[in-house]
Amino acid sequence: MYQKALITELHESPDYREVEIEKHVPILYECNHTYTLGSCRIDILCYDVANKRRVLIELKVLTGPVSYTVHQQVTKYVRLLEATGVHVDEAYVVNFKQSNTETGELEFLRTKIPGYPNESQNISQLREVSTVEPGGEGQE
Repeated sequence: MYQKALITELHESPDYREVEIEKHVPILYECNHTYTLGSCRIDILCYDVANKRRVLIELKVLTGPVSYTVHQQVTKYVRLLEATGVHVDEAYVVNFKQSNTETGELEFLRTKIPGYPNESQNISQLREVSTVEPGGEGQE
């Protein structure tokens, strides 16, 4: 339900184009030839027209906060897309946080990718952008 609502918002927004849902990206291996070992599925990849940036959005439904493992997963997706010639400018994790109560929280994290693809740099940092409770206001 959350995913469908977000995708609908992106499709209806004049600011986003080329909205791709559940995009399969090949996992490539090079050894004299290029081999496809498998693929991974990216939840949403879209183009932000206003800022001229390609944006990756990974959706989660977790009981706790987003872990560093999820951050690494998003970084892997960015690298795999780069290997296919698709440059990603920004990546986000949206966690529709579930708990034992009826009220859930929305955890919105931005993953920065400074200096990518330079492997010698710290290629991404995870930071909380905002948390929104249903019926509540966002907090920065």
